[in-house]
Amino acid sequence: MKNGSLAVAIVHRQVVVVKAVRSHTKRDRFFDVCTFTPIGDSLFIASDFPNARIPSSDILTVFPFEYTPSASATQQSISITVEMLELPPIAFAEFQQLCSRNQEQCDKLWTSGQSSNLGRKIKSRFPLFR
Repeated sequence: MKNGSLAVAIVHRQVVVVKAVRSHTKRDRFFDVCTFTPIGDSLFIASDFPNARIPSSDILTVFPFEYTPSASATQQSISITVEMLELPPIAFAEFQQLCSRNQEQCDKLWTSGQSSNLGRKIKSRFPLFR
């Protein structure tokens, strides 16, 4: 991932858009990124704590070079300001797909935990979870 590249990653158990702060190699275990959260249709704003160091395994996808802010100003390019960015429709659709996939995995984990013995133990110790 090059400096300024955009990707979708899981940060604090949420799917967000990230921008690389510096160049990284395939061997790097952690990436230094700025995080952006969605605020509307294909619009993203810098998070409350934008700087993060995330494991490379939390990167879900890296957007192609033509989506990066340094690309030529075409219909597929990203318009970016200091704290806000706008993804093209194709990239935003991919972001939404990854968000829904992550939510499905969380739902499956929750339902399997409720049906297991662990779920019963939690319910017996914490009556608010009943």
